Amino acid sequence: MKLICVGRNYAKHIEELNNDRPDAPVIFMKPDSCLGQKGQPFFMPDFSNEIHHEVEVLVKINRIGKHIQTKFAQKYYSEIGLGLDFTARDVQLDLKSKGLPGRRQSLLMVPHTLAIGMINLNFQT
Repeated sequence: MKLICVGRNYAKHIEELNNDRPDAPVIFMKPDSCLGQKGQPFFMPDFSNEIHHEVEVLVKINRIGKHIQTKFAQKYYSEIGLGLDFTARDVQLDLKSKGLPGRRQSLLMVPHTLAIGMINLNFQT
């Protein structure tokens, strides 16, 4: 399974973290080992004193495609849901300073798939 993520796409969060706003969102990947297991407890790690959380929109892509017209987009995903992303910010900043982003700082919890219609989602820029 691939976890393709989009970062720096929420203006308020960019400002909160004092990051530069890119011309386009940042695309990155996470290993599937960062997924919490259904029905298993989550424990705050003891290696961090600064755990942040974010609610994430999840889209399960079920077909390969390129240059897809908007009117056909719904044929390329099968589920939309919510996830809860925990990040050890202190560890993240330390790793970034060493040129090692993405290691041991994040866990994405998906408690269950929550069906959400696109019509009900409101995005702000």
